[in-house]
Amino acid sequence: MPQLNETTAGLIDEAPETIGILDPGVYDVQLMEVEARPGKVAPVWSWKFEIPAGQRGAGRQFYHNTSLSENARFKIKEAFDAFGVSAGTDTDKLIGRRVRALVVKTIAQQGKRQGQFVNQIQELYPLGGTPTGTPVKVLDPEDPSAVRDQKPAPDDEPPF
Repeated sequence: MPQLNETTAGLIDEAPETIGILDPGVYDVQLMEVEARPGKVAPVWSWKFEIPAGQRGAGRQFYHNTSLSENARFKIKEAFDAFGVSAGTDTDKLIGRRVRALVVKTIAQQGKRQGQFVNQIQELYPLGGTPTGTPVKVLDPEDPSAVRDQKPAPDDEPPF
């Protein structure tokens, strides 16, 4: 039966996990590039981030798309605010800088991974900041108002 030698086994054990789904959480990420492309309503900027070496999930890459449409301006503002710069800043000057990202696990709605679990950036904020989104409520087992032993109706179907 095959077995790796000690040196090779050590290298494999130390290799970063660059595939699969990360646990949802807050990660430090580094901006690698920003690409502009046409969108359905307005141009879309695709921000490519990577978790830097030495961090949990090092080497993982995420794309954060922001539309320049009027209804989505808040999202591109969030990105510039995370870097602490005005919206008029050339994104080339932001390459290599770090921010924090709230990474979630969701089901892809389109593309080649449609229907599969994927990670995506839900929110960007400065390195010293915290997410502003609504936190997930943790249920207290001592809370008398908590729903308990709720069984699904016989006709309930999963959403997939």
